[in-house]
Parts: sequence; C-alpha cells; structure tokens
Amino acid sequence: MSTSNRVKQPAFIESPQGHAVSAALLLLSVVLLTISRLANLSPWWDEGWTLAVAQTWVDHGHYGMLRNGEPVSPGLSAAFPTVAPVAIGFRLFGVGIWQGRLPILVITLAAFALFYHLAEILYRPRVGLLAVFLALFVVTHPDFHAVITGQQVLAEMPMIALLLAGLVWFFYALQQSPWSLILAIAFWSLALVTKAQVLPFWAVSLLWVLIVLLFQRQWRFALLTAGALVGSYAMAGWGWNPLIGRLLEGQTVGGAGVQGLYSVTAFVPVTTVRQGA
Repeated sequence: MSTSNRVKQPAFIESPQGHAVSAALLLLSVVLLTISRLANLSPWWDEGWTLAVAQTWVDHGHYGMLRNGEPVSPGLSAAFPTVAPVAIGFRLFGVGIWQGRLPILVITLAAFALFYHLAEILYRPRVGLLAVFLALFVVTHPDFHAVITGQQVLAEMPMIALLLAGLVWFFYALQQSPWSLILAIAFWSLALVTKAQVLPFWAVSLLWVLIVLLFQRQWRFALLTAGALVGSYAMAGWGWNPLIGRLLEGQTVGGAGVQGLYSVTAFVPVTTVRQGA
C-alpha cells in the first residue's frame, strides 16, 4: 500500500501523551471492574493475619495479635511495609474489609503505572501499553492474576511495586544521574524487607548483570550495579529493619510465631496437586 493511501492515526494517539491516556483508561476500566468486589471477597488465612494485626495496632496501639486479651507477636502477618498501608486505610475510613484492601489496590495501580513507565522508557510508549495489556489479559494461572492478588491484603503487589520503582530509578542512574541510585537503593531495600522471597531472585539478576558488565569492561555501569546490590542489601539489614524496630518500640512484642505448624505439614504426592503447584 502506498504512503498516500495509508490511513494515518491522529497525532495525539501516536504521541506519548496519547499512549499514557490509553494506559490510564485501561487501568481505570480494571478499577471499575474490581473495586466493587473489595468487600464481597471473604478474607482468607493470609489476609486475616495482616488485617488482624493492623486492626489491633489501630484500636489498641499494639502491633501484633491479642490472645485472651493479652498482647502477643504479629505471628504470620505480612511485614511492616504491607501492614502500614492497611492500618492507614483503617485510620482514614474505619475498620473493615474494603478499607484494608483499598490501599493494596492503590499500590497495585501504582505497580501497573510503573510497569508501563519502565517499558516506555526502555522502548517506547506503544510497548508500554502492550506490556500492561498483556499483564492484564494474558496470565498463566487465574489465581495469580495481578488484579485478583491486588484486591487482597497480600505482600505480593507492594513487593512488585517497590521492585519496579527500584528498576525505574536504577535506569535513571545508569542513563542520567548517578544520584538516582540512592532512590533505587531505597526502593529495592524496602522490597527486601517486604517479602523474604525477593532476595535470591533479585540478587541473582543483579549479579548476572554485574558479571556481564565486568566481562565487557563497562566499569562505570559495573560500579553502579555493584553499589545498588551492596547498598540495597545493607540498607535493608542496617537501615530499614532498625528504623522499623524503633518506630514500633514499646508497641510490639517478639515471639516464635505459630507453634505446632510443622506437625500438621505434609508432602502430598498426588499428581493433580503437584501439577497445579
């Protein structure tokens, strides 16, 4: 087809602003479809721990659980970066299921926005829009869909949002300003505190990049990557954890978690269960 016969898209649609608006409308449609379910989905085991700790913190000033009216440890609750937004939701809107889930949904939307922005700056706005579309509508397992997970009081979406924020600022550190590395370290270290499963995968990803950079003798990029790796790990252990401990001083008690859990744990050698896992 000749250029003269080709139908041209409006300039706004082809512009970065147009793609951003399209992404925002896509996310808005997801919000409208899911927000009505925030209170209708019954909380389950994992949510219950975190919701209970946040409620106890708001109502009684104790960061943990109550057993026979006595304060005990947070048990199997999610870490502080997940509990804190839930407690803020309770403070602002009252204690309830949707009030606790709403902050996590907001964080989920932020994760999608960061995902779009990362793809946009790495490639172009059209790729960012396609990436969001695929993340929303192409999933390997329905139970692990980001929208479903993002409606629940779980640490997965805060973890992903923090990792994506770290990636965005790490990109800026490599491309523009090394000072952006400070923000990348702040977000990545907070992600390490949010969920323990982050550490091995995040560390291996940066170590592999560092090895490639050293092999290619890209000394500046290698130095920034090593700084991000070491700095984030150090900030998590010697920065965030002591700070959170100081914030909760006098408001929580330590504990060994749930007793007797391993006595009721078993490996189930059922083919269908193992395939699902």
